[in-house]
Amino acid sequence: MQYREAYTILSKEYAYDSSDMDALNNMAHACSQLNMRQESFRIFMRMLTIDSTRPFVWISLGMWYQEGNEHNNAIRCFNRLISMYPNDPYGYSNRATSELELGETRKALKDINHSIELKSTNAYAYWTRAKVWLKKGNQKKACEDLNTAEKLRFTALYGNSVQELKEKHCK
Repeated sequence: MQYREAYTILSKEYAYDSSDMDALNNMAHACSQLNMRQESFRIFMRMLTIDSTRPFVWISLGMWYQEGNEHNNAIRCFNRLISMYPNDPYGYSNRATSELELGETRKALKDINHSIELKSTNAYAYWTRAKVWLKKGNQKKACEDLNTAEKLRFTALYGNSVQELKEKHCK
């Protein structure tokens, strides 16, 4: 119910100001939560026509593709973001997530390490790198990264995934 209400309110904001990128972005996310993927995609395309230079547009569209397991398309979005903003750590960490899903652990590790170099307080990056280490069979390094992600408040930001991985792999 809350996403339906949010979508309705944001639609009114957008009707008032059709260049309100924040309203559009939030509408797209509400549509995703309501399983309205085509509407969500349509909104992202509208955002690109308004201003394709805003980093959050590419991050949001890439994450939308990730939600649909369209990792090659997600990587294209993150590549575009990185080409415009090479010092944005989130482009690298999100691209690493898709690379990992495609089994490209070497590329994922390179990207996630670069993301951490750019922003060492990114809890999501440590969680992602832990998953890379697990895929490579290095439990010790995975557990170190999971501990770091936990110290950086991963759970408060993203949920219980760190604890679940620690319980399974870090005994």
